[in-house]
Amino acid sequence: MYLQLWINPKGIDVITGVNLPMVITFRNKREGRSLLELAKSIQSSGVRRIARARDLMETKDIRYKT
Repeated sequence: MYLQLWINPKGIDVITGVNLPMVITFRNKREGRSLLELAKSIQSSGVRRIARARDLMETKDIRYKT
C-alpha cells in the first residue's frame, strides 16, 4: 500500500489543522465526490467555522443591547 501511494501520489491529498466541522463534512460528503472536490469542501468547511470567542461574545452583546 505504501509503495503504491509513493509511486502514484495522485490519489492522496493532505489536510492539516483538522477541526470538528471538517470531520463532519468528510463523513457526510465523501460518497460520490472526487478527491479534489472533497478536499476543497472539507477545507472550506473548516475555514468558515473558525472564530474568535471574543468576536462572538461582542456580537452577542450588541444584539442584546438593542
